[in-house]
Amino acid sequence: MSQTPTSNEANLHAVDYWQVLRNRYGIILLTFLLVFLIAAVITQAMPDKYSSTSLVQVNPPQQGFSSQLGVLQSRQYYATQFEVIVAERTLKIVAEELDLETKWGLERDIVLGQLKSMIETKLKPGTDLVEISVIHVDAQTAKEVAHGVAKAYQYRRNTEEKERAEDQLGALDKEIENQKDKVEAKKKVINTMVRITGRAWFEGSRSSAEVTGTNMSMLAEQNVFEMKKERDQYEIYLDKLNTLDQEQVLRYAAELPVENNSVRTLHSEYGTALREFDASKASGLGRRHPTMMVQEKRIQGLRRDLDTSIGSLRESLANNFELLNRRLAKMEDTSDEQDRELVKIATDMQDFKNATRDYEAAISLLQELRLTHSAERVALSAPKEPITIQEEAKLGKNPVSPKVALNLILGGVLGLIFGIAIAFFLEYVDTSVKSLEDVERFLQVPVLAVIPKDVGVLHKQSGMSPDAEAY
Repeated sequence: MSQTPTSNEANLHAVDYWQVLRNRYGIILLTFLLVFLIAAVITQAMPDKYSSTSLVQVNPPQQGFSSQLGVLQSRQYYATQFEVIVAERTLKIVAEELDLETKWGLERDIVLGQLKSMIETKLKPGTDLVEISVIHVDAQTAKEVAHGVAKAYQYRRNTEEKERAEDQLGALDKEIENQKDKVEAKKKVINTMVRITGRAWFEGSRSSAEVTGTNMSMLAEQNVFEMKKERDQYEIYLDKLNTLDQEQVLRYAAELPVENNSVRTLHSEYGTALREFDASKASGLGRRHPTMMVQEKRIQGLRRDLDTSIGSLRESLANNFELLNRRLAKMEDTSDEQDRELVKIATDMQDFKNATRDYEAAISLLQELRLTHSAERVALSAPKEPITIQEEAKLGKNPVSPKVALNLILGGVLGLIFGIAIAFFLEYVDTSVKSLEDVERFLQVPVLAVIPKDVGVLHKQSGMSPDAEAY
């Protein structure tokens, strides 16, 4: 009864594996040596390559890179910068600066392709430092290209940052001009309302629209109060003048606090004349004395003037009283009109307040834009270095490729793996029986005896010999 190769392989155990390696060690050794020699030959045939590295610092953007960007965004940012370093625009600058088309005798597209294949970028963990490595068969070329790539990357980033800042300033300039137009338009609206309503407004006045109606109302009430007070005072003066006797009227009229009161002056002169007349009389002069007669005539004239002035005063007080009455009546007649005006003012006040509020908001926004523009202008004028070259490329002294030891080790490991794989493959396809265990495993019966090889003539041996016993 026979078994399939798959069943045979499934029943192998560790001893069987070791037996396979022992039986086919020659093939394993041959394969190992062959692959090892191939790796050595290839390594020997590979040209020596040198590496040169520039170390550049990618400074955080102005908006606060470390504080505003997360870990994922940070990785994306540096991944983008790696692509910028090997981008065509950057490599064109390198090719032009080093004149690689002439040196290498190749077309520009081929030069750019070779440059991109030579460059490797890597971020130093935990830092903002980026390593720009260039590998080439010529050490001097590797150094020049590594330095040129760093300088081209720095120049490109500086130029782009400056252009971006200038574009932002240009956009701010346009926004400021637009805001100025808005401010002027809102100011024209306020001026139009001022002309229509006759309401006073001064730029910078916070509440001119709010106090207009209130002030008008308060002013009207105050005027009415003052006029009534003045009218009542005139009425009191007239009543006093009509109720007092002749001498009391003189004194009272002289003391009245009214404008152009001539009684006051005449009463003073009249009193002085009386005192002089009394003094002359006391000195012994008679009534027919010329001095006494002159003084008496003077007193009589002053008295007539006083009576005339008092009459004029009464007439003036009465006229003023009547005038105030008419003015008060007129103000009462026009009170309804004033109330309607106040209602109109109250109606228009909200629109006026809204207009002034919009104007003040537009002015505030314009000031903020100007401050931002000034800050951006200062930032643009300040020295900025988005890319800083921390270490320039150095000339490589020892080749970095090929790695002889690593290639030979890999060749030996691969040769050993291939040899073992070939040995097991040959064992897998080999169905011959080689041991007692193979017989018992395939036949599933125990072995009773083994016939030795190179057995001699049995009849010449004793019956107890091992060969005879085996048979």
